[in-house]
Amino acid sequence: RLLAVVRDDAATLWVEPTLHRLRQLLLGRSLLELALISLHSIFADYTSTKFGWGARANGMAMAYSGLLSIVADLVVLPSLYNRRVLSELQMGAGSYFIEYN
Repeated sequence: RLLAVVRDDAATLWVEPTLHRLRQLLLGRSLLELALISLHSIFADYTSTKFGWGARANGMAMAYSGLLSIVADLVVLPSLYNRRVLSELQMGAGSYFIEYN
């Protein structure tokens, strides 16, 4: 019963005309996540085949990638936000495609 109520509410929200921009953002975010998951899933196979890396080298590369991701989230993004570069980027090409397409 609860599942049916949640499903009906989700269907109502999905067709709500005022949420068109939100649906576009969710679609874009979903495609971005799919691309990232695809990259992570084939990384070890690609580097093993192309460069002959073993499990240790692949693990070190993935750990380094994770460390850079943490640094970007904790250092780079806040500094861009404080300099108002991040808000200016949001008003650039991304908002154009959401607003006018």
